[in-house]
Amino acid sequence: MLIVLALSFGSVIIGYIVQRIMDRSNGSVDLSDIARWIKLVTLAVLLPWPILFTFWQIETVSSRYILVPILGLTSLIVGGLSALVYIRTTRMEPNKAGSLFACGMMTNLGVVGGLVGMVFFGNEGFLTVQLFTMFEVFTYYLVVFPLSQQLGMGHGGRFRFNPRLLLSKPMSMIPLGSILIGLILRGLGFAAPSFLNRISGILVPTVTVLIGFSIGLTLKVSQIHRYRRESTMIALIKFVLIPAVIIPLAYILGMNNLFGGIAFKMIVFLSFGPVALIAMVPPQIYGLDLDLANSGWLVTTVGYFIIVPVLLLLLV
Repeated sequence: MLIVLALSFGSVIIGYIVQRIMDRSNGSVDLSDIARWIKLVTLAVLLPWPILFTFWQIETVSSRYILVPILGLTSLIVGGLSALVYIRTTRMEPNKAGSLFACGMMTNLGVVGGLVGMVFFGNEGFLTVQLFTMFEVFTYYLVVFPLSQQLGMGHGGRFRFNPRLLLSKPMSMIPLGSILIGLILRGLGFAAPSFLNRISGILVPTVTVLIGFSIGLTLKVSQIHRYRRESTMIALIKFVLIPAVIIPLAYILGMNNLFGGIAFKMIVFLSFGPVALIAMVPPQIYGLDLDLANSGWLVTTVGYFIIVPVLLLLLV
């Protein structure tokens, strides 16, 4: 458990320390550009392989598999709808509304979840994470981005789908392509080499460390006290409302019988995911309240420090 916490959260802290050192030395190095390249190489080169290996080695195909991505999509919808209800109830000003909606719907599911799944639950745990996040990218680019923009413009919940946002980010299709290639290799009857598990065991922690380090390089700690009410609501959505819906629903749908109960445990863990770092992007490109998004991310991520050990003790 300490190893998981050190790799996931410790790498963020190290990246932040490097950022502070560079700031004090008045260096001319563009840390945001370095962080962008680290993320690009990690997500486009390293992460696809363990995903491909996992689906290549899948033993059986169950009709329950399709329920896992549906649960993942449901968790995003619950977060988004909860944020919309709060926005309309409080008549929040547009620039804050767009940011809070992005925080409510965008959730960090893959980085820490993938590491915990691989370390504690093996291939079945990692497989569950990939299934749970299957619709994540599509939802973000087709729903969250345009709706955040419309909320920021004061247009309420009226928005149009914009498929061009998805097409403009071809890298976001790489994980789905890895899943399809793995399933095709499995379907064609090619036997997966035994050393793939060892490679995945190295790549998954490496991905977690690199992503965490890149986050730390550009992390901006804002004045959280200015957004106490909004941050509290975001934490309520992530740590109370979403788990309250997803956990009973996963049990009703029989996830406790999938992968010997590992799927249910992993879904419980994923249902408590904090705000995703990508939630900072809509405020940046649409001129929304970036400090609110930063505060929501920081509060829920710190809260995750407490929740992760508790969940691991209960579930492992």
